[in-house]
Amino acid sequence: MSSIDVPDVSVLIPCRTEQTNAEAIASLVIAELEPLGGTFDTIFIARGKAVIGMCADFQDPPALLPQFIARWRAGVDIVLGVRESEKSGLILGNTRKLSCALACSFGDHAIIPNAAGLGLYDRKVVDANTAKNEPEPFFRGMPVKTGFPLETITYRRPQPARGKSNNIFFALLDFVIGGLTASSKRLLRVPLYVGVLAALATLIMGFGGVTAFTLGRPIAGWFIAMVLQAQFAILFGFIGLMGDQIRLISECTRRIPLVLARERVNFPADC
Repeated sequence: MSSIDVPDVSVLIPCRTEQTNAEAIASLVIAELEPLGGTFDTIFIARGKAVIGMCADFQDPPALLPQFIARWRAGVDIVLGVRESEKSGLILGNTRKLSCALACSFGDHAIIPNAAGLGLYDRKVVDANTAKNEPEPFFRGMPVKTGFPLETITYRRPQPARGKSNNIFFALLDFVIGGLTASSKRLLRVPLYVGVLAALATLIMGFGGVTAFTLGRPIAGWFIAMVLQAQFAILFGFIGLMGDQIRLISECTRRIPLVLARERVNFPADC
């Protein structure tokens, strides 16, 4: 395909269960983009110089598209739509908050709350993420992880949606687990930290036992506690080391690049 055939923007609209909305959402997207000039296509796989991802259930308003493209033309590589609020039930709402807190606390890169995928991504961002060869990509963490210039646009999510959400409790739980295992060194190292704390507790129990012996007091309790703490220290220490080794093996086999070069200055073209 020649560069002439490549559109400026591709609007990507997955339709897992909203096939009946495809024609209507495509019509609205076209109505928003045609007055802006330039070339675009509305498809269900992406090939443009920039890709816009949005849902087909009308909870991602097409009226934001001109703002996305304006910021992209100004040089911003990633423009994300961020919802002002998330209306959901008590259990689902708290689950979302917990998942966000876990991702921010243990993830290698913080996620942007209420950014659920709606946004524009420059082609080099898409190519950089594709090159990582992630078997289960944590999509919400990828925009920040790539390091490309990023801006957000806040919007109010229309209600009600023309579709049924698949984000039930267990789907969100699976999402959180997948995200943490794919992008969290700290979580894998938690057993190692626990092992270090247990080792410190072992030393404290040993010191307590020596002190009790010096004062002529019973030492059996201190000795039993020291042995138990030592077992925990050894167990969790080895689990933590194994987890870190598995992480290194995973990164080596997946050939994830150590850095993503946004720009090269004074380098030969073939370097």
